[in-house]
Amino acid sequence: MQTEGCWSDNYGFLQGPICGNDPAPLRELMIAKLPLSGRTISYGLGDSYAKRGDADVKLHNLSRDEVCVGDRVTNGGFEEYCTCLRLVFGNYPERIVLEIDEQIETIERLRELLPTEGFTNTFLKVSDRLNDVARKFIAHSPFVIIATKASEGLIDVSPKGDPAGFVEVYDDKTLIIPDRPGNHRVDGFRNLLEEPNVALLFVVPGHGDTLRIAGKARVVRDAAISKRHAINGKEPLLALVIEVEEAFMHCSKSFIRSRLWHPDHWPERKSAPTLAEWVLATVDRTQTLDEVQEDHTADEGTRLY
Repeated sequence: MQTEGCWSDNYGFLQGPICGNDPAPLRELMIAKLPLSGRTISYGLGDSYAKRGDADVKLHNLSRDEVCVGDRVTNGGFEEYCTCLRLVFGNYPERIVLEIDEQIETIERLRELLPTEGFTNTFLKVSDRLNDVARKFIAHSPFVIIATKASEGLIDVSPKGDPAGFVEVYDDKTLIIPDRPGNHRVDGFRNLLEEPNVALLFVVPGHGDTLRIAGKARVVRDAAISKRHAINGKEPLLALVIEVEEAFMHCSKSFIRSRLWHPDHWPERKSAPTLAEWVLATVDRTQTLDEVQEDHTADEGTRLY
Protein backbone atom coordinates (compact mmCIF):
# COMPACT_ATOMS: atom_id res chain seq x y z
CA MET A 1 0.00 0.00 0.00
CA GLN A 2 1.32 3.44 -0.87
CA THR A 3 1.30 5.97 1.97
CA GLU A 4 1.78 9.68 1.14
CA GLY A 5 4.14 8.96 -1.72
CA CYS A 6 6.23 6.45 0.21
CA TRP A 7 6.22 2.68 0.42
CA SER A 8 5.18 1.25 3.73
CA ASP A 9 6.77 -1.93 5.10
CA ASN A 10 3.74 -4.14 4.46
CA TYR A 11 4.41 -7.42 2.68
CA GLY A 12 8.10 -7.18 3.47
CA PHE A 13 8.97 -4.21 1.29
CA LEU A 14 10.79 -1.24 2.76
CA GLN A 15 10.68 2.16 1.14
CA GLY A 16 12.57 3.12 -1.97
CA PRO A 17 13.48 6.81 -2.41
CA ILE A 18 10.24 7.78 -4.15
CA CYS A 19 8.83 9.96 -1.39
CA GLY A 20 7.56 13.50 -1.75
CA ASN A 21 7.38 15.04 -5.19
CA ASP A 22 10.53 13.40 -6.58
CA PRO A 23 9.72 9.88 -7.84
CA ALA A 24 13.33 8.78 -8.41
CA PRO A 25 14.07 5.23 -9.63
CA LEU A 26 14.09 2.57 -6.95
CA ARG A 27 17.51 2.18 -5.34
CA GLU A 28 16.90 0.07 -2.26
CA LEU A 29 14.51 -2.74 -1.56
CA MET A 30 14.06 -4.85 1.55
CA ILE A 31 12.51 -8.28 1.19
CA ALA A 32 11.07 -9.92 4.27
CA LYS A 33 11.75 -13.57 4.98
CA LEU A 34 8.39 -15.05 4.09
CA PRO A 35 7.23 -18.02 2.01
CA LEU A 36 5.85 -17.44 -1.45
CA SER A 37 3.66 -20.48 -1.84
CA GLY A 38 0.00 -19.57 -1.53
CA ARG A 39 0.73 -15.88 -1.16
CA THR A 40 0.78 -13.18 -3.79
CA ILE A 41 3.16 -10.28 -3.39
CA SER A 42 1.86 -7.43 -5.53
CA TYR A 43 3.26 -4.10 -4.51
CA GLY A 44 4.67 -0.85 -5.87
CA LEU A 45 3.96 1.88 -8.38
CA GLY A 46 4.09 2.25 -12.14
CA ASP A 47 3.06 0.05 -15.01
CA SER A 48 5.99 -2.37 -14.96
CA TYR A 49 4.87 -5.80 -13.87
CA ALA A 50 6.19 -9.34 -13.89
CA LYS A 51 4.89 -12.65 -12.64
CA ARG A 52 7.38 -15.16 -11.32
CA GLY A 53 5.84 -18.35 -10.04
CA ASP A 54 3.76 -17.46 -6.99
CA ALA A 55 5.23 -13.95 -6.79
CA ASP A 56 3.61 -10.95 -8.44
CA VAL A 57 6.14 -8.13 -8.34
CA LYS A 58 5.72 -4.48 -9.21
CA LEU A 59 8.59 -2.01 -9.09
CA HIS A 60 8.48 1.73 -9.61
CA ASN A 61 10.04 3.40 -12.65
CA LEU A 62 11.94 0.58 -14.32
CA SER A 63 14.40 1.76 -16.93
CA ARG A 64 13.77 -1.01 -19.44
CA ASP A 65 10.66 -1.44 -21.53
CA GLU A 66 10.40 -5.22 -21.41
CA VAL A 67 10.51 -7.62 -18.51
CA CYS A 68 12.10 -11.02 -19.04
CA VAL A 69 10.42 -13.76 -17.04
CA GLY A 70 12.50 -16.83 -16.28
CA ASP A 71 11.78 -20.18 -14.70
CA ARG A 72 9.09 -20.72 -12.11
CA VAL A 73 9.86 -20.68 -8.41
CA THR A 74 9.70 -24.27 -7.22
CA ASN A 75 9.79 -24.17 -3.44
CA GLY A 76 8.95 -20.59 -2.55
CA GLY A 77 12.19 -20.11 -0.62
CA PHE A 78 13.49 -16.73 0.42
CA GLU A 79 16.79 -17.06 -1.44
CA GLU A 80 14.99 -18.15 -4.58
CA TYR A 81 12.77 -15.09 -4.39
CA CYS A 82 15.80 -12.79 -4.25
CA THR A 83 17.18 -14.63 -7.27
CA CYS A 84 13.85 -14.07 -8.99
CA LEU A 85 14.16 -10.33 -8.63
CA ARG A 86 17.61 -10.39 -10.17
CA LEU A 87 16.55 -12.61 -13.05
CA VAL A 88 13.21 -10.97 -13.80
CA PHE A 89 14.44 -7.39 -13.77
CA GLY A 90 17.57 -6.70 -15.76
CA ASN A 91 18.01 -3.48 -13.78
CA TYR A 92 17.30 -4.90 -10.33
CA PRO A 93 17.98 -2.51 -7.45
CA GLU A 94 21.58 -1.59 -6.83
CA ARG A 95 21.33 -2.92 -3.30
CA ILE A 96 18.97 -5.53 -1.89
CA VAL A 97 18.96 -5.47 1.89
CA LEU A 98 18.06 -8.79 3.42
CA GLU A 99 16.40 -9.40 6.75
CA ILE A 100 18.12 -12.21 8.66
CA ASP A 101 17.31 -14.25 11.74
CA GLU A 102 20.57 -13.42 13.51
CA GLN A 103 23.81 -11.57 12.83
CA ILE A 104 26.78 -13.08 14.66
CA GLU A 105 28.66 -10.24 16.35
CA THR A 106 30.82 -11.77 19.09
CA ILE A 107 33.47 -14.47 19.26
CA GLU A 108 31.56 -16.01 22.17
CA ARG A 109 28.43 -16.49 20.07
CA LEU A 110 30.47 -17.77 17.14
CA ARG A 111 32.14 -20.36 19.35
CA GLU A 112 28.79 -21.32 20.83
CA LEU A 113 27.69 -22.28 17.32
CA LEU A 114 31.05 -23.64 16.16
CA PRO A 115 32.83 -25.05 19.23
CA THR A 116 36.51 -26.01 19.30
CA GLU A 117 35.99 -29.37 20.99
CA GLY A 118 37.13 -32.24 18.82
CA PHE A 119 39.27 -30.04 16.53
CA THR A 120 42.56 -30.03 18.46
CA ASN A 121 44.80 -30.63 15.44
CA THR A 122 43.16 -27.74 13.60
CA PHE A 123 44.71 -25.29 16.05
CA LEU A 124 47.98 -27.12 16.72
CA LYS A 125 48.92 -27.51 13.04
CA VAL A 126 49.86 -23.84 12.54
CA SER A 127 53.55 -23.04 12.07
CA ASP A 128 55.34 -19.70 12.00
CA ARG A 129 57.73 -20.87 9.28
CA LEU A 130 57.96 -23.10 6.22
CA ASN A 131 58.74 -26.72 7.01
CA ASP A 132 59.71 -29.45 4.52
CA VAL A 133 56.05 -30.26 3.80
CA ALA A 134 55.32 -26.65 2.88
CA ARG A 135 58.43 -26.46 0.70
CA LYS A 136 57.42 -29.59 -1.20
CA PHE A 137 53.85 -28.37 -1.68
CA ILE A 138 55.01 -24.98 -3.02
CA ALA A 139 57.39 -26.77 -5.41
CA HIS A 140 54.39 -28.62 -6.89
CA SER A 141 52.09 -25.59 -7.08
CA PRO A 142 51.65 -23.65 -10.35
CA PHE A 143 48.93 -21.41 -8.94
CA VAL A 144 48.57 -19.16 -5.89
CA ILE A 145 45.86 -16.72 -4.85
CA ILE A 146 47.03 -13.56 -3.07
CA ALA A 147 44.82 -11.46 -0.78
CA THR A 148 45.67 -7.89 0.18
CA LYS A 149 43.83 -4.95 1.74
CA ALA A 150 44.26 -1.21 1.59
CA SER A 151 44.30 0.65 4.91
CA GLU A 152 40.88 2.13 4.16
CA GLY A 153 39.71 0.07 1.20
CA LEU A 154 38.34 -3.18 -0.07
CA ILE A 155 40.13 -6.51 0.07
CA ASP A 156 41.65 -7.58 -3.24
CA VAL A 157 42.19 -11.19 -4.30
CA SER A 158 44.51 -11.80 -7.25
CA PRO A 159 45.51 -15.07 -8.97
CA LYS A 160 49.14 -15.73 -9.90
CA GLY A 161 50.26 -18.59 -12.10
CA ASP A 162 53.44 -19.92 -13.72
CA PRO A 163 55.12 -23.32 -14.11
CA ALA A 164 55.01 -25.36 -10.89
CA GLY A 165 57.51 -24.13 -8.34
CA PHE A 166 57.58 -20.56 -9.64
CA VAL A 167 57.28 -19.23 -6.07
CA GLU A 168 60.78 -19.25 -4.63
CA VAL A 169 61.32 -20.46 -1.07
CA TYR A 170 64.30 -18.29 -0.19
CA ASP A 171 64.46 -19.59 3.36
CA ASP A 172 62.13 -20.90 6.06
CA LYS A 173 60.66 -17.42 6.61
CA THR A 174 60.81 -15.88 3.11
CA LEU A 175 58.97 -16.37 -0.17
CA ILE A 176 59.60 -14.56 -3.46
CA ILE A 177 56.87 -14.27 -6.12
CA PRO A 178 57.82 -12.82 -9.53
CA ASP A 179 55.38 -10.40 -11.13
CA ARG A 180 54.34 -11.07 -14.72
CA PRO A 181 52.66 -8.71 -17.23
CA GLY A 182 49.01 -8.09 -16.32
CA ASN A 183 46.34 -5.44 -16.62
CA HIS A 184 48.34 -2.70 -14.86
CA ARG A 185 45.63 -2.14 -12.25
CA VAL A 186 48.26 -3.04 -9.61
CA ASP A 187 45.51 -3.33 -6.98
CA GLY A 188 47.53 -5.68 -4.80
CA PHE A 189 50.75 -3.69 -5.04
CA ARG A 190 48.93 -0.44 -4.20
CA ASN A 191 47.33 -2.11 -1.18
CA LEU A 192 50.68 -3.42 0.08
CA LEU A 193 52.21 0.05 -0.07
CA GLU A 194 49.59 1.07 2.51
CA GLU A 195 49.09 -2.18 4.42
CA PRO A 196 51.75 -4.95 4.22
CA ASN A 197 49.58 -7.80 5.51
CA VAL A 198 49.11 -10.51 2.90
CA ALA A 199 47.57 -13.98 2.68
CA LEU A 200 48.31 -16.73 0.16
CA LEU A 201 46.48 -19.88 -0.90
CA PHE A 202 48.58 -22.41 -2.84
CA VAL A 203 46.77 -24.89 -5.09
CA VAL A 204 48.06 -28.06 -6.77
CA PRO A 205 45.94 -29.34 -9.70
CA GLY A 206 44.13 -32.57 -8.88
CA HIS A 207 45.09 -32.24 -5.19
CA GLY A 208 42.39 -31.65 -2.59
CA ASP A 209 44.50 -30.05 0.13
CA THR A 210 45.75 -26.47 -0.03
CA LEU A 211 48.51 -24.53 1.72
CA ARG A 212 47.64 -21.29 3.48
CA ILE A 213 50.29 -18.71 4.34
CA ALA A 214 50.01 -15.27 5.93
CA GLY A 215 52.60 -12.62 6.65
CA LYS A 216 54.02 -9.28 5.53
CA ALA A 217 54.91 -8.40 1.94
CA ARG A 218 57.17 -5.90 0.18
CA VAL A 219 57.12 -4.83 -3.48
CA VAL A 220 60.73 -4.95 -4.69
CA ARG A 221 62.87 -4.46 -7.79
CA ASP A 222 66.04 -6.53 -7.70
CA ALA A 223 68.35 -7.56 -10.55
CA ALA A 224 69.33 -10.90 -9.02
CA ILE A 225 65.70 -11.89 -8.35
CA SER A 226 64.63 -10.86 -11.85
CA LYS A 227 67.44 -12.89 -13.39
CA ARG A 228 66.58 -16.01 -11.38
CA HIS A 229 62.91 -15.82 -12.42
CA ALA A 230 63.36 -15.05 -16.12
CA ILE A 231 61.23 -17.13 -18.51
CA ASN A 232 61.77 -17.19 -22.27
CA GLY A 233 64.52 -14.66 -21.76
CA LYS A 234 62.13 -12.15 -20.19
CA GLU A 235 62.78 -10.99 -16.64
CA PRO A 236 60.03 -9.80 -14.29
CA LEU A 237 60.22 -6.09 -13.54
CA LEU A 238 59.01 -6.44 -9.92
CA ALA A 239 58.54 -9.13 -7.30
CA LEU A 240 56.85 -9.71 -3.97
CA VAL A 241 59.03 -10.64 -1.01
CA ILE A 242 56.93 -12.17 1.75
CA GLU A 243 57.94 -12.71 5.37
CA VAL A 244 56.05 -15.77 6.60
CA GLU A 245 54.27 -15.42 9.93
CA GLU A 246 51.74 -18.24 9.68
CA ALA A 247 51.55 -21.42 7.60
CA PHE A 248 49.29 -24.45 7.65
CA MET A 249 47.58 -26.88 5.30
CA HIS A 250 43.84 -26.85 4.71
CA CYS A 251 41.69 -29.95 4.25
CA SER A 252 40.11 -31.00 0.95
CA LYS A 253 36.38 -30.79 1.82
CA SER A 254 35.74 -27.77 -0.42
CA PHE A 255 37.30 -29.50 -3.42
CA ILE A 256 35.39 -32.70 -2.69
CA ARG A 257 32.07 -30.86 -2.42
CA SER A 258 32.69 -28.74 -5.52
CA ARG A 259 34.13 -31.67 -7.54
CA LEU A 260 36.53 -29.12 -8.93
CA TRP A 261 38.99 -31.67 -10.23
CA HIS A 262 36.34 -33.86 -11.89
CA PRO A 263 36.12 -32.92 -15.61
CA ASP A 264 32.80 -34.74 -15.95
CA HIS A 265 31.29 -32.10 -13.63
CA TRP A 266 32.76 -29.10 -15.43
CA PRO A 267 30.35 -26.84 -17.33
CA GLU A 268 30.61 -26.49 -21.06
CA ARG A 269 33.43 -24.01 -21.72
CA LYS A 270 31.30 -21.69 -23.82
CA SER A 271 28.45 -21.66 -21.31
CA ALA A 272 30.35 -19.50 -18.80
CA PRO A 273 30.68 -15.75 -19.51
CA THR A 274 34.04 -14.42 -20.70
CA LEU A 275 36.10 -11.37 -19.88
CA ALA A 276 35.15 -9.99 -23.29
CA GLU A 277 31.46 -10.22 -22.36
CA TRP A 278 32.18 -8.41 -19.09
CA VAL A 279 33.96 -5.62 -20.93
CA LEU A 280 31.03 -5.11 -23.28
CA ALA A 281 28.61 -5.10 -20.35
CA THR A 282 30.54 -2.51 -18.32
CA VAL A 283 32.58 -0.39 -20.72
CA ASP A 284 31.09 1.99 -23.28
CA ARG A 285 32.79 0.98 -26.51
CA THR A 286 31.88 0.43 -30.14
CA GLN A 287 33.68 -2.89 -30.61
CA THR A 288 31.79 -6.12 -31.16
CA LEU A 289 32.14 -9.11 -28.86
CA ASP A 290 34.35 -10.89 -31.41
CA GLU A 291 36.62 -7.86 -31.71
CA VAL A 292 37.07 -7.57 -27.94
CA GLN A 293 37.76 -11.29 -27.72
CA GLU A 294 40.36 -11.00 -30.47
CA ASP A 295 42.12 -8.25 -28.50
CA HIS A 296 42.23 -10.43 -25.39
CA THR A 297 43.44 -13.49 -27.31
CA ALA A 298 46.22 -11.44 -28.90
CA ASP A 299 47.25 -10.10 -25.48
CA GLU A 300 47.40 -13.62 -24.06
CA GLY A 301 49.59 -14.70 -26.95
CA THR A 302 52.09 -11.85 -26.77
CA ARG A 303 52.20 -10.62 -23.16
CA LEU A 304 52.47 -13.70 -20.97
CA TYR A 305 56.06 -12.75 -20.09
